[in-house]
Amino acid sequence: MSDTACGTAAGYLRHRWQGTPTCPACLAAWHEFDAWCRDLRAGKQQGKRPVWQRREARRSSPRRP
Repeated sequence: MSDTACGTAAGYLRHRWQGTPTCPACLAAWHEFDAWCRDLRAGKQQGKRPVWQRREARRSSPRRP
């Protein structure tokens, strides 16, 4: 499966770039990606850090004494 296969957000962009009709799978993937981006931006505006930047997420194992 390529990076721009149908059913992905990149597939939606490929449809847009090529001027082809957007398939429902690509449109749904794009809406899901867009919602994720909006949630991330809203969290940053509220001062929340993304999950991968939080201190407790970075420490995968407990520290040894």
